[in-house]
Amino acid sequence: MLTPDQIKEKCLRIWQSDGFWRERVCGQEFAPIVISLGKPSPRVLLEKFPEFSAWSRSLQAACKAAKGYGYVIRFTESAHRQLGQQQIPTFAEFETLDDFLRFTGKAKDFSTYLSLMEVARETALAPDQITEWIKGHPLKTIDAASVWPRIIAVCNNFMENPCRNIYLRQLDIPGIDTKFIENNKALLRDLLDIILPTEAINHAASGLAGGGFERRYGLKYDETLIRFRILDKSLSPWPSTSDISLPASEFCALDLPCERVFFTENKINALSFPEHEGTIVVFGGGYGVSAIKNAEWLKKRELWYWGDIDTHGFSILSQFRAYFPAAKSLFMDHATLIAFKPLWGKEEDQKRCMSNVPNLTESEGSLYRALQQNEYGQNVRLEQEQIGFSYVTATLSKLNL
Repeated sequence: MLTPDQIKEKCLRIWQSDGFWRERVCGQEFAPIVISLGKPSPRVLLEKFPEFSAWSRSLQAACKAAKGYGYVIRFTESAHRQLGQQQIPTFAEFETLDDFLRFTGKAKDFSTYLSLMEVARETALAPDQITEWIKGHPLKTIDAASVWPRIIAVCNNFMENPCRNIYLRQLDIPGIDTKFIENNKALLRDLLDIILPTEAINHAASGLAGGGFERRYGLKYDETLIRFRILDKSLSPWPSTSDISLPASEFCALDLPCERVFFTENKINALSFPEHEGTIVVFGGGYGVSAIKNAEWLKKRELWYWGDIDTHGFSILSQFRAYFPAAKSLFMDHATLIAFKPLWGKEEDQKRCMSNVPNLTESEGSLYRALQQNEYGQNVRLEQEQIGFSYVTATLSKLNL
């Protein structure tokens, strides 16, 4: 048996449903909303008659007859052997949209929705597309009520000036600052995707993080910096400079005349990496290696990747090799792991990578699975900085690197 509060809960679920809004946006005549109250059985009626009477009174105290709005109670007459004729509340019916909205407390929100639709029709440069989006996303629209006129202003500005190759800070939109756009990127993306011509959208930039919004709509952004050391001074395009940081796009366009490139995740390893003819070493960024995936010049170089010997180290190696299939791994083998057994650490249980990853050689894959299955011990890992420097230099020498 539903209480008035439970009736309201059901109504709020209806308010959030696609069916309710589909009728509203299509302009259909309001069809009464009927909610079953749950009819008590004759046995329950007899055994809990005081509770039943209290429930019936509570329903009537909150109904339209008592408050002037809300639900109308529909009764069913029931003949009970011991209690005689009883009027059983069976359904709560909302006869009008106004009754429903006032009962749920959503009358103001519904009015807001209609006014926001009008704002779009009257001020947007793409009114048809935006009003269609509003019809499909009524609750999102209502949530954005306080910022809606400014959202429309931003959309209009992007339509008038697509693909500007400037920073958000340089957008000159009256009443709009950078922080506003930063805080509303998700909503703006929904709208810009439907109002901008397809050639003004970089569909390869699918997320919002890492400058995704800016890349998608032709803006500049604060790029990831790629730091690297030139291990052969004759290669440096800048005299007396060997430790260099560049935005990822500039690094990808470099095409340095080196023969090989080492990638290492540990900063101190990169800083102390031995000098080598025709070589540079890049400070890795974990899973951020995707920042250099477009460096086509690297595919023409001999590449070596040095990560931790743990589950995530091999997962990152797999990702790296997805971009650069010919890359080789360095110090990520059984012999290195065993050589430094006294220095083994542990991966945290909840942070281990337990999925199957592609792009590993047979020996790498075997070691990865052995770590996953704890064949060496519980959650074993060997971090790069635990490997002795003399071991590093000796191994590089043996490899003729």
